[in-house]
Amino acid sequence: QAELISLVEKELGKPVKTQVAGAFLLGFFGLFNPGAKEMVEMLYEFTAPFIMDGSGMERTFGLAATPMETRIRETLDWARSH
Repeated sequence: QAELISLVEKELGKPVKTQVAGAFLLGFFGLFNPGAKEMVEMLYEFTAPFIMDGSGMERTFGLAATPMETRIRETLDWARSH
């Protein structure tokens, strides 16, 4: 996640403020927001190394993964225009 935030900061040209919410806090927010409740079971993606690898997709379907920098730039461009 730190690497992802670093790439976003590079694209924006300024620091990004982040905040951590643990399982207890997300569970509490989940009483009011179903999305927060669902995040509790996905916390392993944020607390342990999480490697995204597109090699299976490339082998199976002949597609190439979009570089993270490109995805971040396109997402931020979209957000700025909306």
